[in-house]
Amino acid sequence: MTFAELTDFVRPLLWTLLIVAAVCVAAGSLLLALTYRRLRRLHLPRDADLMTTLRAVPFGLVLALDLLDFGLDFLATPIVWTVLNRFNLQALRNVAALQAIVPFTQPRSPAHRRLGCGPGVQAPLALTT
Repeated sequence: MTFAELTDFVRPLLWTLLIVAAVCVAAGSLLLALTYRRLRRLHLPRDADLMTTLRAVPFGLVLALDLLDFGLDFLATPIVWTVLNRFNLQALRNVAALQAIVPFTQPRSPAHRRLGCGPGVQAPLALTT
């Protein structure tokens, strides 16, 4: 394979990844803006633990932070930290920031867990399509 053939293969792949990342960042930002009012009205005790915080926050916040993490990878950590600190969600802030800074820490699907697929183990073709 020559260099020209390799660049012809890699260029569309990189553009696709860039577009997917941009869509995830845009969707995460939009979802974060939509959940802003609900987060403003959220009142948690200062000593709330992680489970209490997770039960109280809207699902849109969790989804928005995951979309930002997917689109920006480790670069989402300052955004996650700032957003959660702004809404006084310290119990969730530390866990979410750690998850955002460490690459490949997204949870696996139940099907992958059932089949024992982990890092370095290829999922069966039926799960990858």
